This record gives sequence, C-alpha cells and structure tokens, in this order.
Amino acid sequence: MTTAAELPAPISVLPAGLTFRMVEVLTHPSSFYPVHPGRYVVEGVGPWDAASPEVCTDLSNKGVWLSDGVNEVLVCPGCGLDCT
Repeated sequence: MTTAAELPAPISVLPAGLTFRMVEVLTHPSSFYPVHPGRYVVEGVGPWDAASPEVCTDLSNKGVWLSDGVNEVLVCPGCGLDCT
C-alpha cells in the first residue's frame, strides 16, 4: 500500500480553501486508461455522490470548474477527481 509520503505531488494548484485527499486513485469508470499519478480527489466542497473515483457513476465527461479567481481546477462532478 502506498503511503501519502510516497505519493507524487499533485498536478494541479487548488483554489483557496480546498485540499486534496491524498489517497492514490487508480481508475475512473469514464476512462479506459489508468488515472495519471498526481491526480487526487478535491475536498472542501461537495459532498460528492461517489465515495471514490473507482466507484463513480458519472460518465458524462463534463467537469465542474472550481475557482478562487486566481487558481482553478476542473473536477468530476460525481467524485471530485482532479481532471484539469
């Protein structure tokens, strides 16, 4: 099992007040490909419908932009996975 200290740095810079859930994400049902290392679930908004990206049921491929006017991130509306 990978620990938070061993995880790659997040790819995105989050808007103020948001954090990443530093848990490795391996798959998302909307993709045929593994989730790129450094993609994590955004916390501080929600709650998301799915407990994790691996069980997300949102297959719309439509993201939700979260912004603080300086930084922005695109997330899956079903589970909060960073899709930026």
